[in-house]
Formats: sequence, C-alpha cells, structure tokens
Amino acid sequence: MATEASAEPTIQVLLVDDHPIVRNGIRSLMSRRRDIEIVGEAEDGNTAVSMASQLNPDVVILDIGLLQRSGFEAARMMLAQNAHMRITMLTVYDNRDYVIEALRIGAAGYLVKNCPSEDIVKAIRAVHQGDLFFPQEGSGRDSVHWTDHGVSPADAELTEREREVVGFIAEGYTNRRIADELRLGVRTVESHRENIMKKLKIHSVAGLTRYAIARGLTRID
Repeated sequence: MATEASAEPTIQVLLVDDHPIVRNGIRSLMSRRRDIEIVGEAEDGNTAVSMASQLNPDVVILDIGLLQRSGFEAARMMLAQNAHMRITMLTVYDNRDYVIEALRIGAAGYLVKNCPSEDIVKAIRAVHQGDLFFPQEGSGRDSVHWTDHGVSPADAELTEREREVVGFIAEGYTNRRIADELRLGVRTVESHRENIMKKLKIHSVAGLTRYAIARGLTRID
C-alpha cells in the first residue's frame, strides 16, 4: 500500500509590523504560497524579540518604526540570539543611511513598502537561501535586486588601493568623487571598481557595502 509523500518543509516567517492592515495584507499574500508559512505576528519591538526567541523562525519581516523598541534594535537582539536568523527590513523609509544601517547590523534584506507585493515573496525566498535582497542602485525606488551572497571570499586579495576604493563606494561616493579624493583619473577608478567586483564576485553596491563594513574598510561608525 503506497504511503503519502511527506510535504516539503515551509519557510517559517515571523511578521512584525505595527499596522494590522499591513500584516493582514502580507498574511493574505503568503497564504497563496505553499512554501511560506506565517508562524507568528508582532506589533512592537519587545514582543518581536520575545517571539523570535520562542519560535526561532527562518525569516523575520521586520518594520523599522516600531513602538517600545525600533526595528533596528530588535534586529540586533534577534541576531545576538541567533546569528543565522534571516531578517528583511520592510519600511516606509527609502533612505540610503537606513539601508547601510541594515547591512551593518546583519540584515539580509531591505524593502520599501511601496514595492510590488511579489517582491516580498521573492525576498523571503532569497534570504532563506542565503542571498541578500536590497534596493538596486540606479533603479526606481520600488526596484529590488537579488545580490550575490557568500562569494566574497575572505582570502580574495585586494590591493591597498582597491581597499580604499571599495571603502569609498560603501560610503556612497561617486567615481568622480573617489577620483578626486585619491587623485586618480575617473577611468582608473572605474577599472579598480571592475577588478574589485571580479575578485570578490560581488556585483552590487549593497554587496560591496556589506563587505566593506564587515571588514572595517569604511569610516561609518
């Protein structure tokens, strides 16, 4: 007698937002996805940290503007409890400084709330697989980019000049401004940039920013 095949495990998601209408919308969206399950919901930072500890979800969708404890503070505490937890910030703030802060604390994704709803699904799947999901440089504010992950090898040898260039890129400098700072030609900076991406196998500013922050190559506190 044949036995029924076991179901594939779902991606366990903790949803944190202080607006019920947002949570309801995301929950409804995920209900149509067989591989994603909302296992808990929270509306403030303290509850979110507690639930993350209890539920140990695969992915946390986390608003920044929460009561009691901000999303950034909550994310730091969650990652201190479980460094493997994958957190995607979902926020109204289309702000580069906030994106950098998300990268610095170890978030795996960042979405602005006016993004297409399907991007939330893509982000959950992407970060669960170990990728990053951050705004794509030079695109519309609701455009996101699936970045390379985990292929920025620690032993990739950057020259001292390349380390300087990647630090400036992470700080938001344009090629022209980097050239002025280092007294180089713009074409030389562009060449350094191409070499850096080839060596690190990172092809987005978000990925380079994460790399630079992790290795102390920026002046960002």
